[in-house]
Amino acid sequence: HVATIWGSSVTGILFRVPGAAKSVALIFDGYPMTLRGEATRALSASAMAALMGGVLGAIFLAVSIPIVRPVMMALGPAEYLMLALWGLTIIATFSEGSLFKGLTAAALGVLTAFIGMDIVTGTPRFTFGNLSLLDGISFPVAMIGLFAISEMIKLVVKGGSLVERSVQNEKSTRRQGIMDALHHWPLVVRSSLLGVWIGVLPGIGASIASIATYAQALRTSKSPETFGKGNVEGVIAPDASTGANEGGGLLPTLALGIPGGEGFALLLIAFVGLGVVPGPQMLTNNLDLVYTLVWVVALS
Repeated sequence: HVATIWGSSVTGILFRVPGAAKSVALIFDGYPMTLRGEATRALSASAMAALMGGVLGAIFLAVSIPIVRPVMMALGPAEYLMLALWGLTIIATFSEGSLFKGLTAAALGVLTAFIGMDIVTGTPRFTFGNLSLLDGISFPVAMIGLFAISEMIKLVVKGGSLVERSVQNEKSTRRQGIMDALHHWPLVVRSSLLGVWIGVLPGIGASIASIATYAQALRTSKSPETFGKGNVEGVIAPDASTGANEGGGLLPTLALGIPGGEGFALLLIAFVGLGVVPGPQMLTNNLDLVYTLVWVVALS
């Protein structure tokens, strides 16, 4: 599970097709770096940032297991509503100065998310009598439609090849990317802390963490005008938060039995299949397994 964190970043950087929702933020600067002949640098910076974020997330998980449960139990519906609204408003950061355009995009995203059956009342919403829409619109399907299909149409119209165009003038090295991540260690730490915090909140997931850290990297950068054009900071921040998010996401999964994101729901099923029931008792009855998972996160 943890080893798949960085795999979804590769296609986002190289082909502008995110392998998972958590890698969407990488296409803003990772793909322009690829077109500029710096794919190796972007991938190396991404991998190094994910490594550093993952280690920081594992450390956080190890030291906070005994103390985080009271904090999580104190969060109520009002706090989750504030987080949801915050996640929508930061979309305006990517709209190149047009608040209306950013909020319109957020509204369209909310309307798309409404499609399907209401999980509380069971009432169909915006299905127009089509049974295929009862399950809603899958996020990967939407991402493929928005990014992959549009890129394919562009290539057909221009008569070019994405692979040839991406690797033809490759001029960067792995060492450049690694040094970029190390040089921007304050950004890695900030992004990791934000990723861990969002991971601790049950059900939020890494996709919001990557978008939120990209937004804060844009606001704190010394050259914000280069974001969206191939700034390596826009690659480092999302992957650092995604790596750290795994450590944070394990906290509600293990301590309360509430998945910290989409992937952790499958992890819960695996635990139950092995006869291990995640929840408060797991921190006492299966503490050895909990710290084994800490080592797994760090080593992965």
